[in-house]
Amino acid sequence: GNRNATHFFVIEEGLFEVTRDGKKVDEVAKGALLGESVILLSGAQNATVTARSAARAYGLAGAKARNILQQHYHEGKKDVIAAVRELLHGNTGRCPLLSHLSQYQ
Repeated sequence: GNRNATHFFVIEEGLFEVTRDGKKVDEVAKGALLGESVILLSGAQNATVTARSAARAYGLAGAKARNILQQHYHEGKKDVIAAVRELLHGNTGRCPLLSHLSQYQ
């Protein structure tokens, strides 16, 4: 189990029950993500998830998942900035509506 809320999981197969304070609040299956609070809240566990059938889930340490997301964010940010620069100042023609803006506005 992940009682210390240190990992993030993706369900490959099976049915899982989600409980809070001993009460069933949801069921999740293939493709669902578990432990997102590990990434967003740095380890704050807010539910218990129990397999209710034969199941398979893939786990990743929360810190590693945060690093991957941060890397993708920075790579995506570079692409967005480059696209805005091209739109504002590129060789394909300036956009009159946006031409007075800087790349960060």
